[in-house]
Amino acid sequence: MDVKLADCFIESVAAANMAQQLPDLTETESERFREVEEKQNSFHNWLRSKNLAPEATRAFGCRTQGDFVQFWSEISGNAQSRYNADHKKGWRLWSKRYQNFSGGVTAFMKDIEPVLDMVKAFGAPYTGLAVGTLTGLFVFAGRKNSMEGRISSALEGVKDRLPGFQMYEYIYKADNDLEKDLRKKILLAYLEFIDLSIEITRYYLRPGIYRWMIASFHSNKFNDMTETVFDRVMAIRLRCEELLNRNIAAIKQQNEELQRDNNTSHLIEIRTLLGLTSWTAEAHQEALKEYKLRLNRERAEETNYEQLSLGSKLRRDPVIAEWETSGQSRLLLLVGVNNENIAQGKRYNWVSGFALELADSFASVPTSAAPVAVHVFDPIDRLHPQSIHTALPIVLLQLLRHRQRELGVKFAEHREAIMAAVYKFSALETSENEDDEDEDKVNALKDLAVKVVSLYERTATVYIVMDRVDICRDQDHYELIRTLATIMQQAQCVVKVLLVADALGWEVTIKSLGLANTSQLSVKELRQGMLYDEGY
Repeated sequence: MDVKLADCFIESVAAANMAQQLPDLTETESERFREVEEKQNSFHNWLRSKNLAPEATRAFGCRTQGDFVQFWSEISGNAQSRYNADHKKGWRLWSKRYQNFSGGVTAFMKDIEPVLDMVKAFGAPYTGLAVGTLTGLFVFAGRKNSMEGRISSALEGVKDRLPGFQMYEYIYKADNDLEKDLRKKILLAYLEFIDLSIEITRYYLRPGIYRWMIASFHSNKFNDMTETVFDRVMAIRLRCEELLNRNIAAIKQQNEELQRDNNTSHLIEIRTLLGLTSWTAEAHQEALKEYKLRLNRERAEETNYEQLSLGSKLRRDPVIAEWETSGQSRLLLLVGVNNENIAQGKRYNWVSGFALELADSFASVPTSAAPVAVHVFDPIDRLHPQSIHTALPIVLLQLLRHRQRELGVKFAEHREAIMAAVYKFSALETSENEDDEDEDKVNALKDLAVKVVSLYERTATVYIVMDRVDICRDQDHYELIRTLATIMQQAQCVVKVLLVADALGWEVTIKSLGLANTSQLSVKELRQGMLYDEGY
């Protein structure tokens, strides 16, 4: 019996779960069970014929965990006192190494309790003597000044592995064929381990001449028994590896689900504080889908007029192409000018459909779908225009959702800063007067937006697409673009912002935006032509 063997046994034996149905034993396995229990009973009868010290007699007489705990708590204090006095060899030397050998033995007996309960659950021929057998073995180990070679190494190996002994007990909870087979293998290995423990104790309680004879003429006695235990344990190891791999995957999935639930709870809290209690990603997608249907219906009625699409030659326009392909943050404002023949009766802008199709294309790349946040200032709601304080939080919620799967520890690191920014924004009142600039509220929103985008790594590219910003509440047009510009300037990742405005709703010039740095900003006017015009 060596350290590797002890390690294998200790790791595998705790995989038992007493609440599960026990496996059926073959006739040979049942006979081995009876044989070991009868041998253990005979061993204890033999012990009673020996002139053992009272301490050893009490040890071998333990029958329950309660007996062991009471007994061991008494002797361990005495043993520690003796160690402090004379630093003798044996397990008192282990006390020096592990600081508390008594605690280690107690942990071992507690850890092995589920296995003993499993054996007990089989009923006859279980004798209930195993606690005494193991307790006596540890007492005997503590009283010897030294223990020869492999036995000493094996017992120390058991002690070394105690900290990792319990984890298997909490993994194998199912009652399928693999778990039943594992419990049977554990039982059979347990029987061999108890048999070996009996032989070790009996060997050292024999006279010195007997031990000399065993060492001289039967040197393979313990080796042969160890090989039997080794074979049993190897069978367990194979089954454990299979089960462990399967259960690690299951545990990982459970942890991921729990993390998603936790992150969802945080997002719900943020959503509520932002005043968007009724907003959901599903409802948002349905609204976008319905909006696109309205755009397409209007397109279908304009058979004589140019329409933009992903395949349009305008996509190859240098300004649009540079925004799309550049590896740097960019803001592109497309100002759509509907054809003058239909402009007065036209509800939607002819560029809107193109912008939304472009957003869909970024989000649907099979191998590298990018995080895309989309918001539409719907012309139907022109009488109740949205402010920046509603529109931009919807964008930020989408960006947080895109990071939900990867948030984990990184989200925990940023959570305090994000939540502080959310609370600050939530606490500030929004003016009902469209002419008021809400400077403090806007600044709080900028701070929150920067912190949200900071969740994305340097290698990421984030897309923000906002349609019909001309319908945004008066004065908010400018603050919206300034806030988006601030996000781009402070983000470590690449941020691509695409905005669409109708020329009738907002006369836009770069100068009017009042930005100190316009190097990342482009404004492109797109006029809708007729299909028979030259060049179309």
